[in-house]
Amino acid sequence: MVSISFGIGFTALGILALIGCFYLTKLLYRATIKYLPWNINLITKYEGIRMKIKKLVSILVGIALISFGVGLLSLKHFGYKNGIFKFVVDNISEGIQDDDSNYVEKNIDEEKLENIKGINTIDVDVPFLDVNVIPENRDDVKIHYNGYIKANFIPKLKTERSSSILYISLEKKSHVSYNVKKSNDKTH
Repeated sequence: MVSISFGIGFTALGILALIGCFYLTKLLYRATIKYLPWNINLITKYEGIRMKIKKLVSILVGIALISFGVGLLSLKHFGYKNGIFKFVVDNISEGIQDDDSNYVEKNIDEEKLENIKGINTIDVDVPFLDVNVIPENRDDVKIHYNGYIKANFIPKLKTERSSSILYISLEKKSHVSYNVKKSNDKTH
């Protein structure tokens, strides 16, 4: 019964999308027809084009400068401490050269035991690791963070309890991105 209801609903949405595409095509066709005389008029008036292009170029340069300014300010605001220019150069050159000077290599073998009495939910937030869950009949949960990693920052295993939720995460520096070059880490 549920699949029939969803099937009818999605069919209706598909038909509505087709009708919308039809009207959008008509609108774009009319806009193209109105654009053609304007474009021909623009091309035939060479003197006006030069002024319009100069104005357009200056507007685009202004937009680009404002965009880069906002981006650089937000990098500074969100904690990139090594310098904004170094951040831009590092990210551009990362794919070009194979520079290992910013990376740290480490074999990790951390374990934590957490009591699960009163815990209903376990929330695991690990961005780049394989997570293996091995069910066992016990009163605690064992978190084993192990393997080899090569990255510009080595995150630490962190656990936190909040009412009936156990949070398991890898602690990283606030608002700083990190690059992992090679990893065979696992959490289980």
